Amino acid sequence: MLLRRAVLLLSLWLLAPATAAAATPATTGGHAAAEASGGITAAGQTVPAPEPRAAGFAVEPAEVPSQEGGRLTFRYRLDGRARTVRAVLLLTRRGERRAAVRVSLGRVRTGRGHAHAWQLAAGRLAAGEYVASLTAADDAGRRLSPSRSAGHDRTVLQVTAPPAPEPEPAPAPEPTPEPTPSPTPEPEPVAPPATPEPGPFKAG
Repeated sequence: MLLRRAVLLLSLWLLAPATAAAATPATTGGHAAAEASGGITAAGQTVPAPEPRAAGFAVEPAEVPSQEGGRLTFRYRLDGRARTVRAVLLLTRRGERRAAVRVSLGRVRTGRGHAHAWQLAAGRLAAGEYVASLTAADDAGRRLSPSRSAGHDRTVLQVTAPPAPEPEPAPAPEPTPEPTPSPTPEPEPVAPPATPEPGPFKAG
């Protein structure tokens, strides 16, 4: 009886480590595995990766005349876990919600600087202050985060009005004509006094 109990206890003691090993999930040495969508898998749970963010954005020149237009160069950099993102450039007049201009930048590589040249046609934008901003999204649907961009996703473009035309000079005043002097009347001829005729001679 005692021998059978001893054999049973010994069997249970030998099976305990194998059972514990089977219940423990396999790990990769403590390193998180990256998902194809850009997320991170750790301890059996997928943590979404951070959204794309703008690390720099500027426009040159920062001022352009509305009646002439000009060539603008936008320099920017986008960071994110995704290798590429689809980016769009927006120009919105200050105080308005709808963008006046929308320029597709296509698919751009993250983690490096880019420059995009764009020709602004004469008269395309009315004079005023415009906010140039970036928006982007990766293939997993994560959109650019303004809070993580810390203001690097926008800049200001000034579109100046044409100068006011100079007023035409006032016409010079015409000279006042001088009064024409009246002609001096010629004196009328004065008749000589009449000579009295001699009367008849009387002898004394």
